[in-house]
Amino acid sequence: MGKARNQGEEAVLAELAAWPEPDRTLGERLHTLVRAQAPGLSPRLWYGMPAYAQGGKVLLFLQPAHRFRTRYATLGFTDQARLDQGNLWPVAFALKGLGPEEEALIASLLRRALEGP
Repeated sequence: MGKARNQGEEAVLAELAAWPEPDRTLGERLHTLVRAQAPGLSPRLWYGMPAYAQGGKVLLFLQPAHRFRTRYATLGFTDQARLDQGNLWPVAFALKGLGPEEEALIASLLRRALEGP
């Protein structure tokens, strides 16, 4: 798959549309949340997964449950995210649904990832 096909919102939305439920709805809601909270991030596909990049480097990605036949999706932050907190901090989260509490936490993590510790 060429680099150009991995880029852009259209590629991410097309990938999400092809996912089975409940991953599809979860991915679409997360996409909407990221676009609203961090409009400066660029959507793209990263290893076939929706991801959001800053300056061409992936900051955040969603690994769907169906891809690896797991019980939950994984929301992950790469080392580009500035979530550093001491010598140990979480960079991946199990995600089964998105309610107001989860959306608030993700929005907070996005702010921290973009602003730094």
